[in-house]
Amino acid sequence: GSMEDASAALSRAIEKYQRHALAYERRGYINYKLGNYKDALYDFNKSIDINPNNPEPHYGRGKIRMLKNEWEAAAVDFDSTIKRSIALQPIFWLARLKKGECLVHAKKCAEAIPELQQFIKREFKAENPNFRRRRRAWHLLGKAFLGTGDINAALDAFNQALAIKEGVELLPEAEALLHRAIARKQAGAKGFAQDLETAAGLGNAEAKRLLAEWK
Repeated sequence: GSMEDASAALSRAIEKYQRHALAYERRGYINYKLGNYKDALYDFNKSIDINPNNPEPHYGRGKIRMLKNEWEAAAVDFDSTIKRSIALQPIFWLARLKKGECLVHAKKCAEAIPELQQFIKREFKAENPNFRRRRRAWHLLGKAFLGTGDINAALDAFNQALAIKEGVELLPEAEALLHRAIARKQAGAKGFAQDLETAAGLGNAEAKRLLAEWK
């Protein structure tokens, strides 16, 4: 229940054995949770230097790089995570989702699409931590299709995202509605104004701006 105490215990383990890859990785995770990102990056790098075959520190370093908007470097870390894990592990699919997200941010949307499609095709049980990320995966796929100019595919993906009512906490309703409105507007489909109004009512500033601009 105390991350500070856990961090201190891991530091003692590292002092006793400097090449304790697992201790560095666990301490990196704790530093990440505490917001000590510079220390977390140091720990993840040390863990990788000692044992490059463990997927966890690659994933952790990817998360740090995402915070720094280093999207392509983060995508490489998540790809390394995928290569060092197996499909039976939740981290394998989480890393694939994160890789797709980074590629969308890096404007490499065509490369992001197959990553996100593989995640979506996977059937997760409700107890799997990736079950609650399905809506976000569909949403990111919609953004990737928008980036490639495939508006109809984007609109279908946004509809799929909004149809999922379980595990929505990782993607606010307003954000999902905003992007569906954009796809509807580009496709010349009805309903974009209603989506914007609902998103604006939920407090989305971009939806409010577009609502005033498109009226």
